[in-house]
Amino acid sequence: MFIKGHARSIGFSARACAFLLVTVLSPWPSEVRAEVATKVTARGGVVADEPKEFSWVMAVGSERTLPKGSWTVDEGTSIVELGPASKPAKLAARQVGTATLHTSGSVVHVTVAAGRFEVVAGLAAQRVFFAGRNRDGTFADASSPLRAVLQVPRDRAVHGPLRVVSYDAAGAFVTEKFFPVEALVPCAEAAGVRCLFSPLLHLVPESIEEQDAGSGELAVEARLGGRVTFAMGTEELASLPVCVEDGATCGYVVVLKPLLVRAWPGGPTVFHGATGGEREAFRERIERVLRPWETCGIRASFEPVRVVDPPADVLVSFGLPFGLLSDGREVLEVHRGKVTTTIAVPRALAPIDAAKFVQSALRPVGIASTLIVRPWLAHEEAPSAELAFPAATSGALRVTVREPGRLALEAVHVELRDGLEHFDDARATSGSQEERALLLPLLDGDSRTVDVVAVPFFSDGRRVGESFVALDDPSLVNVILVDRAGLAASRTSHVVAHELGHVLLRTGDHPDEGSRDTPRLLMDSDATDASRFGPRLITVDECARARVQGSSMPYRLLTTFSR
Repeated sequence: MFIKGHARSIGFSARACAFLLVTVLSPWPSEVRAEVATKVTARGGVVADEPKEFSWVMAVGSERTLPKGSWTVDEGTSIVELGPASKPAKLAARQVGTATLHTSGSVVHVTVAAGRFEVVAGLAAQRVFFAGRNRDGTFADASSPLRAVLQVPRDRAVHGPLRVVSYDAAGAFVTEKFFPVEALVPCAEAAGVRCLFSPLLHLVPESIEEQDAGSGELAVEARLGGRVTFAMGTEELASLPVCVEDGATCGYVVVLKPLLVRAWPGGPTVFHGATGGEREAFRERIERVLRPWETCGIRASFEPVRVVDPPADVLVSFGLPFGLLSDGREVLEVHRGKVTTTIAVPRALAPIDAAKFVQSALRPVGIASTLIVRPWLAHEEAPSAELAFPAATSGALRVTVREPGRLALEAVHVELRDGLEHFDDARATSGSQEERALLLPLLDGDSRTVDVVAVPFFSDGRRVGESFVALDDPSLVNVILVDRAGLAASRTSHVVAHELGHVLLRTGDHPDEGSRDTPRLLMDSDATDASRFGPRLITVDECARARVQGSSMPYRLLTTFSR
């Protein structure tokens, strides 16, 4: 509070003059140090000194350090307790009430208040909350709301306000709400104690329009792993961790590795020119859009954002999409400088054997390649394969397919200026050839993390995000691709959160496939809505499945953390 005032001149007799009384005030019960040091002087010197007075607010069980001096409790001896003789002395608050202490030249007036959080018709240990509302405006919570309970001395005026503050897992401030004490609802009172209830509070991982709250209910933005506190002034009276209780478990963490790919070598990314930098803009966008998963007790942790050029590697595929045997018509040409090596693939070779044949034929001319055996899909006659020519080699190479034959030979290099080719249904588990040519050189193969890769756009404009969840193809497992449109629509469709759901649930299915369309659900296949009814809700069953699947082997994504 800032108090503006003015000064005026006052005349005094020649025998004496008086100094103005200066008092510093702030609303109870924040810590007030009202130091009164009025001195009346005469020609002969100081006539009198009034004692310095301090007004403190303390929470039950808290301690304060007293100023130097030999302190005595004048009243309220059962409310506070002086610690053992020490320098400086300690004062401990024992129960709700008031007390007065004094020492030579100083007086301290102490008010002791108490507070707690309680869950209405539920248990405080059940901390799963949904960040959304039903069509009738009520909250779609999986647990009962909270309320703060404040206890203060009956004989002490309370000026408030009550402050509810939330902090994230790192202790950083998230948000706060103020409630005038006059608006609080009385509750059962004990002798000499005044009891007050706050409005009902719903913890949500992202902010929602307040005007849509039910009567007497409010949403407080909270962070999994953080805490929610309430205080009077600067004194914290109660604190509650934001957890999903499961024994000693507070919640789960999934580690994400954000990767920004430039449109061409040295070119722009999807966040080119963003205020604060491309890396910070990308992290902030995906961090915000993943908040619905905190309703399941799953929060994201981020490794530093990397910005990279599209790889210059060349990838040659053998046997896609059906894994058929060669028919003897397949011919490859590999150009290096002015030298061209032509390789004809023999008849009746399986895709893997054909790739090995080409690899061996190139070795004598000094061209190295890496054989990649792709997972054997149900619709394939035999597993398909690939030869990867690393950038150090392929930068001086040009690979062309003269005749693809029944092996459907294809040589691919990444070109993002015309969009990234996305997979079709036959290649949903392992990606299109261009997606593989993009991702294989960039990923580190750590299947315990989720790679989030941002590209300019997909080739046909119909896709905004994809994920790879195949458990039998470790080369691309736990990868999310998202483009400019998917990131721009993060508030309306939660694209990255939706794709993370596929990774955590280890399935490409959607709840509206063969069932009722439910746009409010995060995992709905086509939902897009920027309002409070948008696709951010996750069912209790999906939460349970995500925690079980994400914590199981062989690709364990979730790790637990405690309070």
